[in-house]
Amino acid sequence: MESITYSFPVKVPSLNEYINACRRNKYAGGKMKKDLSEAIRSFLPSQPKMTLTPPFDLHFVFYEQTKRRDKDNVISMGVKGTLDAFQEHGILGNDNWLWIETIKADVLLAKDCIKEPYRFDVTITERRKK
Repeated sequence: MESITYSFPVKVPSLNEYINACRRNKYAGGKMKKDLSEAIRSFLPSQPKMTLTPPFDLHFVFYEQTKRRDKDNVISMGVKGTLDAFQEHGILGNDNWLWIETIKADVLLAKDCIKEPYRFDVTITERRKK
């Protein structure tokens, strides 16, 4: 199976931060999601569209600086923002069940693994049709 990995030195807002922004101002949540999507897109390589064919297995690894933010809150915003950015950039044609078979995610402490305080990696693996 072929795969491709993207790395993004981006701090993903947590779901709690997003909910609080939505409560503060009706436009703040949308701006937060847009900012995340733009940050992700800015690191996407300017190369032709991916040559893998769906369906895909996605594996996310989020690196956090501390244990202050809950894993599920980081994962939920990170996956949603990334999938939206991938669609806008043309890496994924869609994020529905026909395109994405599985989504797995891990959250690790950055100090144990990498030099950047925050980062996340996405591996897209082509799943062979049976």
